[in-house]
Amino acid sequence: MTTTKKTILLVDDSPLILDRLIIMLKKLECAGDIHSAQTFSDAVLLLGSVVIDIALFDIHLHDKSGIDLLRETQERHPAVVVIVLTNQADEQVEQTCRKLGARYFLDKSKDFAQVPHIISSLA
Repeated sequence: MTTTKKTILLVDDSPLILDRLIIMLKKLECAGDIHSAQTFSDAVLLLGSVVIDIALFDIHLHDKSGIDLLRETQERHPAVVVIVLTNQADEQVEQTCRKLGARYFLDKSKDFAQVPHIISSLA
């Protein structure tokens, strides 16, 4: 059985988090191209120029909220599977993200190690 390579977009304002995610995801057989952005604006540009299969968004970004990015992504690119990976993992934020279409909602401090497994399950 052949695994389809997935194009992944990582959006986080922390270069350290992005680096850790890239290292983790490059090890996955299902990971194709991995793109990253640190701002809402850069993420929107990437979403408009590259076909993304899976996106991981942080809530806190320098220029706008990851919730705004989630809303924009679901409106313009509904086929993208969005995973929210954040330190702002309270129930209200989770409910908002799920209502807006986030498939997964992960707490960076507790769930970070689950990211490769979840990505693999989506391939």
